[in-house]
Amino acid sequence: QGPFASPGGGAGHTDAPPAARSSGETGLPDTATGVSAAVDAGAADANRRRGPAGPLTAAARSSRIDLAGIAGTGRHGRITAADVAAAGGRDTAAAVVLLHGLFDDARTWHDLSARLRSAGLAVAAPDLPGDGGGTGAEVLSHAVAVLRAGLPAGPLVLVGHSLGAVLATRLAAGLGDRARALILLAPAGLGTRIDADFLDGMLHAATPAALARALAMTGGGPLSQAALAGELDRLGARRPGDAAMAAALARGGIQQVDIAPELARLGLPLTVVFGTADCILDWRCVARLPSRAAIHLIAGAGHLPHQAAAGLVAGLVAAAACAP
Repeated sequence: QGPFASPGGGAGHTDAPPAARSSGETGLPDTATGVSAAVDAGAADANRRRGPAGPLTAAARSSRIDLAGIAGTGRHGRITAADVAAAGGRDTAAAVVLLHGLFDDARTWHDLSARLRSAGLAVAAPDLPGDGGGTGAEVLSHAVAVLRAGLPAGPLVLVGHSLGAVLATRLAAGLGDRARALILLAPAGLGTRIDADFLDGMLHAATPAALARALAMTGGGPLSQAALAGELDRLGARRPGDAAMAAALARGGIQQVDIAPELARLGLPLTVVFGTADCILDWRCVARLPSRAAIHLIAGAGHLPHQAAAGLVAGLVAAAACAP
């Protein structure tokens, strides 16, 4: 498991998502429209199932495709993402690129990537560059350039968590028609503030106890002492690069990056998922999103909505990858 993984992650994890709230219940300003109650009861039931049924059911529903009318081309006649995409008139389903956040690594996507691959989707989950690549804004530009060089060919759905959402947005801006959709999970770069105690705690933790206190702010649950010791070693090796990334992202708890104008300029479909109990970023920053954004608020979830509601997120990603 990655440093931000919940203790229930992996093969035995069940992901009935916390109840989502409508705009009226959350107090979101009326000017910020498009807020979804996450999923209706039927979609929630489908998304709780393992394997391709959940994600592909969501994808088919989104595209108004009847799965009963599709002849599956997968093993033993199983319906795959390519079949759903073809039924919607696409030559192929888009590949999915998962970009993790600061201090994390690709292991945070273990559950989500397994769900997407079981549905027949191609998934790339690179670790973010750890060498820093300069100072200030240069650090983020360097990371985008490194990631762009390793992207899969063809159409892409870009999924970014926290700082990864900033990088996904900037990658999309340079991909043109290859970028089919953006899905941002607890994205940085929308609001003014970010919790400085979290950044300082992750950068300066020197003991397992100190690291555990910082990680607790993500809402991902406790890690074993052995896991914490391993994370201290990993973070220590990456500290110069992570410190440079953190400085580019925020100073004194004030975010230095604003992706709202970039999102407004991009015309591709945009989905944002936030937990209403996020202690690191304020979900109310979704009010700055362009009106075309589909917003999903997960009541009671923290900074890791892709783990708190993995089935929901898998369905959203599959729907974007298979969309006509």
